[in-house]
Amino acid sequence: HSINLMILSDNYSDSNLADTCKLYTGDQNEAKNCISRALAPLLGSSVDFIDRAAIFCNSQPKELRQFCYTKVGQEIKPRASVEKRTQLCEKVPAEFLNYCLLKN
Repeated sequence: HSINLMILSDNYSDSNLADTCKLYTGDQNEAKNCISRALAPLLGSSVDFIDRAAIFCNSQPKELRQFCYTKVGQEIKPRASVEKRTQLCEKVPAEFLNYCLLKN
């Protein structure tokens, strides 16, 4: 619950966002839980926060970025039309576009 409040705070900078799940780096399951808990309130409040979601996902360890961008896609899918999702996902790095679009 506290992650929700932190992520949506006006004072939560991009560097704070990037560090949100750093504590769980050694534990893949906990890191994935943290990623999910961070993205849900961020994109749940507005899919237009995809820029911040990309900053967050890019800061994750390389082996978790695919998972992170897939979670982004899962979060925006029920909240945006196909056209809007395509437009939003075009803001993520090209190598993760298909994960965001849930095409993998």
